[in-house]
Amino acid sequence: METLEMKLDDYLATLNIKFRATEVDNYSKEWDSETFRAYRVTITRAGERIGVSFFQGRGIKHEPTLADVICSLALDRVYADYTLKEFGDEFGWNEYTAKTLKSCQRNAKKIERLFQGEELEKVQELASQY
Repeated sequence: METLEMKLDDYLATLNIKFRATEVDNYSKEWDSETFRAYRVTITRAGERIGVSFFQGRGIKHEPTLADVICSLALDRVYADYTLKEFGDEFGWNEYTAKTLKSCQRNAKKIERLFQGEELEKVQELASQY
């Protein structure tokens, strides 16, 4: 049975994207390295190259896939239009709330450099069902 994840993977495979994820230790004080694994990710497509940080729980045994990272960026794009109050009310307030929203806004711009128009809409749609 085909899953929506496979559909996103299949779609991304048609777009000639290069992807590399490298795990990094001691990423920052904001992330508990006992709980999370941090990666530095590079995605290249059609002359555009972006770098992002990606985090996943230690319970996830596989290395991040391109689809995992694209879904994360697509979700960041959804939250990028939130005001700080909306973002804090939705996700909680702490010393990193404003910094996290700014990160979502930067990541939204990055995914928009990789995909435009109908491609971006398609990626957003598939990512929302991932």
